[in-house]
Amino acid sequence: YAFVTSVKNKAGVERMYALKSTAGAKKPLSILCRDLAMVQRFTFGIDKGIFKMLKATLPGPYTFILPATTEVPRQMLEHKGHKKVWKRKEIGIRIPNDPYCAAILAELDEPLLCSSVPESEDSTVLACHAPDAGGSWCGRVEFVLDAGERRTKLSTVVNLTVRPFEVLRVGEGPVDIIEDE
Repeated sequence: YAFVTSVKNKAGVERMYALKSTAGAKKPLSILCRDLAMVQRFTFGIDKGIFKMLKATLPGPYTFILPATTEVPRQMLEHKGHKKVWKRKEIGIRIPNDPYCAAILAELDEPLLCSSVPESEDSTVLACHAPDAGGSWCGRVEFVLDAGERRTKLSTVVNLTVRPFEVLRVGEGPVDIIEDE
């Protein structure tokens, strides 16, 4: 489950940060891309070996950290609205293998900024009990797309800006396929 907004929608990006309570956050959120062509439009530094690995793993349960191009809005890379100011030159990219998400991305010419939706402490239900719940995100989103139960495992996060590549989080995607050539 995820919050999403257009990367070019300034108000949407600000709302996403507010929903996620990113005060003190040290990293930008990830973007969902339709395909590798879109990934290459918003990132650089993809050599032949990295391209081969991306092609083998995406779409899939991976988030790859890559250097951001100037196509990525500065608001996503420099967030000054909180106690800690962070400034990055990298962005996390994903090409999801979920058919509903893929169908939405297929209709767009730009990626979506995304972040996971908070779950209950035991991770069995979304942490939204009613649309009018005080302080909850439920009443602060434009709409909810209910496509039924979704997988809840986290993506495997890999930093491709360093050599050797660094696995930052082991998730659903196997790490044995991550190769640094």
